[in-house]
Amino acid sequence: MSTRKKRTSPPEGGGGGHLVIPGVPNTRQKEFFSSECRFTAYGGARGGGKSWALRRKLVGLCLVYPGIHCLLIRRSYPELKGKSFEQIRKMNLKKGLGQELSAILFKIKAHELYFSSFSEEVKPSALVRKHYGSENTFVYEMKNAALMTEGGYLYAFSDSRGVPRFRCTERLDGRIFTDRPKLLVDLFEHAYFADYGFNYSLYLDGALSHIDLSVLDK
Repeated sequence: MSTRKKRTSPPEGGGGGHLVIPGVPNTRQKEFFSSECRFTAYGGARGGGKSWALRRKLVGLCLVYPGIHCLLIRRSYPELKGKSFEQIRKMNLKKGLGQELSAILFKIKAHELYFSSFSEEVKPSALVRKHYGSENTFVYEMKNAALMTEGGYLYAFSDSRGVPRFRCTERLDGRIFTDRPKLLVDLFEHAYFADYGFNYSLYLDGALSHIDLSVLDK
């Protein structure tokens, strides 16, 4: 199903990138690639090559229209990570696009840690009690640090002596994984706005009340 609209030309100079991606499209995929409609729906049975074609279409659009925003949706997070981004990563991407994809994969790893950082209740940590007196003190200090940060990530790790530490960062960079974080909380609005609105403090209370501090002993 599609609605026809004259295709706009690529921007002056365009992406101009030359990219050779392995694989030969079948007849249906060729029709999809050659569509000049504003909206093009590609349906069919499982295994018909829809995802294969969509991944290549996405990469091509990013090359031709630098700076565009693309939305790639799968039914589950593992499918998005394993079947989509990993397959794109394996393509013979030009250097700049490969670096952008690496940054996306970096964020995926951070969110995997985020999703695994919680338990039904705060679990005890012997090391946190040893160095901070109690779990509540450690969590209180984490929250205060997060309240001073606009967006970014709050993460906890063990330093070279095994002492539990935490940091806030406004962006993902090499340092966050050099620290080898064991817990991470997303501080960007997309993590809390749907449930808490502008009440950032309440979100932190809810998240940190379920943080699994016991992993800092491992």
